[in-house]
Amino acid sequence: MSGPKAFGHRSLLAVAATALAVGGVVADPTASVSAEPGRGDVAKARFFSFNDFHGALDAPSGSGAVVNGVPAGGAEYLAMTLEKLRADADSNGQKALTDGAGDMVGATPLLSAAFHDEPSIETLNLLQMDVTSVGNHEFDEGVVELLRLQNGGCHPV
Repeated sequence: MSGPKAFGHRSLLAVAATALAVGGVVADPTASVSAEPGRGDVAKARFFSFNDFHGALDAPSGSGAVVNGVPAGGAEYLAMTLEKLRADADSNGQKALTDGAGDMVGATPLLSAAFHDEPSIETLNLLQMDVTSVGNHEFDEGVVELLRLQNGGCHPV
């Protein structure tokens, strides 16, 4: 499915994921949160969100590996970027929250697909995601496989 309707659905899932993540920022029941100065503590956070990872563990070869003159693509560059952004947030007294807005797995390159997307899941765990939502490709192999990826276990042969 493409077009505004599909994007709107994915946006709704991302908003839900972000709302869940925000709950972790103000988990202290004694803290008050206010956007107005002098009216309680203010929770400061930065949200780092990405979607359509599709198990892109390796950076693409050729000219597609550069965006605005900066090397990009693959888990290594994503991890490096998240590390820098999180460090910057931390140095500014902000909580960094990372969410995946769908299509983290499915329609993946051979490196991940040959192992039923387990390398992608392991990589995303190493990226210390706070929350993720599902996109259409998480259902490529059905709900049972999605639950296996979420909860662990052996792939049925």
